Amino acid sequence: MKSRQIYTFFLPDLIPEGLLNDSVAVVIDILRATTTMTTGIANGAARIVPCVGVDQAHLTKQRLSEANLALAENTSPSSVLLGGERLGKPLPGFDLGNAPETYSPESVRGRTIVMTTTNGTRAMDRCRGAKQIVIGSFANLSTVVQHLSQSQRVALVCSGTDKHVTCEDVLFAGAVTDELIRSAHGSDLPWEINDQAELARSYWRQSSGPDRFPTMDSILAVFRRSLGGSNLIAQGRAVDLEFAAAIDRFNVLPILDQRSWEITAAPM
Repeated sequence: MKSRQIYTFFLPDLIPEGLLNDSVAVVIDILRATTTMTTGIANGAARIVPCVGVDQAHLTKQRLSEANLALAENTSPSSVLLGGERLGKPLPGFDLGNAPETYSPESVRGRTIVMTTTNGTRAMDRCRGAKQIVIGSFANLSTVVQHLSQSQRVALVCSGTDKHVTCEDVLFAGAVTDELIRSAHGSDLPWEINDQAELARSYWRQSSGPDRFPTMDSILAVFRRSLGGSNLIAQGRAVDLEFAAAIDRFNVLPILDQRSWEITAAPM
């Protein structure tokens, strides 16, 4: 019997060299980059350009704004926005932070967002060379699972918090693993999983109890105990945890194109 593989990596640095080459990589930064990016794309952002560094983000915005002006004299520089954070806090001079609810249709529709975050955009950079890069969050869980169900090898890449494993990313990796295994039950193409995927799945099933999905309160309890969650609560951003804990807010699949290095919505 043939099998497919699900690999989970609790941190980007744990990915073996070359493993991503034939894998669909899912970048996970639940609090908050991938939740925010999913929200922005779902609310009509034309594209999101992830950058590792702050200086790179400023230079990218300048380049894209100048390119827009060269193509159309009436294009406003405000069509390109800067978004992101460092250590959870908005960056000086940026148009947006990293709070998902601020990426509303009124703020982002039709615009390009150049974005840099402490953990998520670094994890995306680590996934260069993958067969495909998907942006995953609880906000688009079912859409991500449906897409991955057609894959032969999946790599679930948790961003972590300041190079520490973080509960919310592992929980999401467990949710994806469990859903993929459920959907393949009785199939002649079962999934094989690595130890980190097994641990993540067990964590998810422990949180879910007898139900398929845990309650939002159960998910929030995990978030509040995590390093990233406690940092946000200390900054008065508990609302971001509630936003990120809601499953299937959106039916959208953000894909990071490696040639243009832009995140856009896959055709549905």
